[in-house]
This record gives sequence, C-alpha cells and structure tokens, in this order.
Amino acid sequence: MFQTIAFSGARQINAKAEFFRYESCNASGADESIRVRADGNDLGLFLPGDYVDLPKVCTQWEITPVTATATGFVRLGVGSVGSSRLTGSVTVIDGNRNDVLAGKAYTVTSSFGGTAATYAAVGIWNPAGSGRIAVLTDLDLSTAAATSLTLGMLSIAPSNLDTGSNNKLIGSGNSAIQRAYQEYATPTPASFSRNFVWVGVTAVKKAFSRPLLVNPGFGLVVINSTAAQQIVVNLEFTEEAK
Repeated sequence: MFQTIAFSGARQINAKAEFFRYESCNASGADESIRVRADGNDLGLFLPGDYVDLPKVCTQWEITPVTATATGFVRLGVGSVGSSRLTGSVTVIDGNRNDVLAGKAYTVTSSFGGTAATYAAVGIWNPAGSGRIAVLTDLDLSTAAATSLTLGMLSIAPSNLDTGSNNKLIGSGNSAIQRAYQEYATPTPASFSRNFVWVGVTAVKKAFSRPLLVNPGFGLVVINSTAAQQIVVNLEFTEEAK
C-alpha cells in the first residue's frame, strides 16, 4: 500500500514504509533538496525523482527542506514501484510540466509604442548579481502594420524595468528577471547585438529548438524598425540557477 503525502516546510510522517520517493517540489527557484530521516537514521539529501528502497520497514519519517518555505509531495509505502512507459517525447512533456510545478516557468507580456522619431523595444533584463539565468524558449510578436523586427542582446540596462513577469504556476512569486522596455533614437542602437531579424512582418511566432540563455548583467529585447509604431511582445522563459 502506498500513499502520496504533501509537505509544506518540515514534516514528520508516522507511517510504516520501506520505500520512499521524492515526487515534486516548489521552492520558487531556490534549492529543492530535502533531508530525509527514517526512524532517526539520516538518509541524506534528496532531489525530486530520488528514491530509496530500505531493507526494513520504518515507522517514522522526517522531511526537512533545505529551503524552509518549500512545498511538495513525497510517496512512501511497502514494496517498490516502477514503470514500463517509454521515454522520449513523454520525458519532454513531463519536463515542461515539472518546470511549471517547480515555479520556475514565466511569461512576460509587453505592449509599447515609441514617440515621434523613436523606436520601441521590449523584452527582459537579467540584473547583475541575480544568480539566475533566463532561458528563453518561445516568443510572439505583433504590430499594427508591416515592419522589420530585430531580436538581440543588450549589455546596458534599458531605461524602464519592472517586475512584470508572470509565474506560470498561478499564485507564485515573480522572477528575478525583469521586464524591460525603452525608446531608442535609432532602430540599430550601438549597444544592441542582433541575433534574429524579421523583415516585412506584422506577426512572428517562434519556438527555439535551442533556447537563448541570458546571463546576469545582460538583456534580450525586440526592437521595432518603424518609428512611433507600437509593438506587442509575449515571451516565455524559465529561470535556472547560475
């Protein structure tokens, strides 16, 4: 018999079990490991997916998250569990779901228009010292009329920054990565290292087969080559430890 049990911070579980598996965790991007003790014996640190099958039944289990505010699920019982399911695309789908459950998947939506003779740019900025890497996976862009759009990296922070990221685990906190937007005097600023250019478009939808990674102290923005024209940008990214 097996049971799945939730924890929020440290917890003691009084149950007969020899099999223990750490199912999932939400630590808002912090350390997800938990220390596990069985009948007073220290079994060490576990990460989601780790399990142990002991040679005897224990009756008292203690869970202590390294991140005190972490929440998650563990499974324990007598015997062991397995799966004959194939890996492959299932692993990819489960990985995306786990990123959301871990509270490290985000969306950013920005709508910004330059004034006369200025060019609107929107995106994300990773503050220096954040200790995180932004992993950009998908983007959607749109404008009211055909134009050229450029995606590129910045090493100088845009003039406008805010905590406009939305956690895909609804109800969880903001990312360390900031939403960024600015008006530039030229559609090709000197600080702008161009990566992708779309010419004569009103909309772009792109999923990156190999994601773009943004280190601390750098940003990633999309700039509109038409002055005073609004641009709407939706970005999806995950936040990983540096």
